[in-house]
Amino acid sequence: MKWISTLSDAASLPQALEDVAAAAEESLKGQKPDLCLVFISSHFLSGYETVIPFLQARLGPRVILGCSGGGVVGNGGKWRKSRPWLLRWRSCRM
Repeated sequence: MKWISTLSDAASLPQALEDVAAAAEESLKGQKPDLCLVFISSHFLSGYETVIPFLQARLGPRVILGCSGGGVVGNGGKWRKSRPWLLRWRSCRM
């Protein structure tokens, strides 16, 4: 099982989604993830409904689960709290 985490602190949701999708595509080298776990800042509340359709169309995971949060630690211990962020964890069977 291969696990990948991607963190974006872009100020806009479209850019954050693009950041994490591009990083996932680069890491997965054409493989489709089996599972995507999405943790998203409440700063993006007005765009929550766009997240799953974007990730499904772009990456095609079998399962997507997610939630919002007030802060997150990701990518080498980077702490994000008082600004927009989007964190994705993905797994693929090898």
